[in-house]
Amino acid sequence: MFLALIHPNVVSVNIWPETARSLRGGLGASQLPVDLAGLLLEIDRGNAYILAEKWVEKTYHHGDLKAALITTALEMIAAHEEHLIGFRELARRLDVSRTAPYRHFASVEDLLATVVEQGYESFIQRLQEVSAHSEWDAPKRFLELGICYVNFALDHPSHYRLMFERRFFVNADYPEIKTLSKKAFHLLKATVQATLPLDTPDSEIKRLSQLAWACVHGMARLFIDGQWQAMKQRQDFIRKSCEQLLRLTGD
Repeated sequence: MFLALIHPNVVSVNIWPETARSLRGGLGASQLPVDLAGLLLEIDRGNAYILAEKWVEKTYHHGDLKAALITTALEMIAAHEEHLIGFRELARRLDVSRTAPYRHFASVEDLLATVVEQGYESFIQRLQEVSAHSEWDAPKRFLELGICYVNFALDHPSHYRLMFERRFFVNADYPEIKTLSKKAFHLLKATVQATLPLDTPDSEIKRLSQLAWACVHGMARLFIDGQWQAMKQRQDFIRKSCEQLLRLTGD
């Protein structure tokens, strides 16, 4: 008699009952982790006992697989290996079964969207920390916010590149990313508005905010993409550039 294991993404696989008992200390097949089916599909089923033992060791002794998947994806982006990112390659690098990533993410796009959301959450937190300095006047907060923006990109270049990829903004599949992006822009807009006269039209506030965004984003990309790699005293350049940007608000 065989026991059947079912994985939502594959067909059923049959193994002997004694294999199931050996794997999980006598538990029935219904209590076995479903990832086993994916492994047994890929390799000779005649070696199910040995393969299953190998699978259990690889899966359960890894640690925090979700965090490891995110970290490895970021490392691949930093190494310009975006085209290689896939669950098969991630699983190979982390030495887990090919189906293990599905326990945490529905797809590679789901994984990357989570990376982007984490990036925006960290980004917003950094901007909020600057905005919270009530002892600073409005121009000082504007200046420091611009510097903070560029330095976030310098500190987290892989996150930053992914956060602004077109695929996350051209359709309706990623509403949380769009919400977080708008939240970040509204922090910038509120900081710009505080430097302007009270009767400044909203259209002008928005225009100046978009100009400020374009400037700091452009600086950030030129730094992290390597065009300004040889620049000396980059922090001095960033501060002076943001000071000039502040003058555009008419302070």
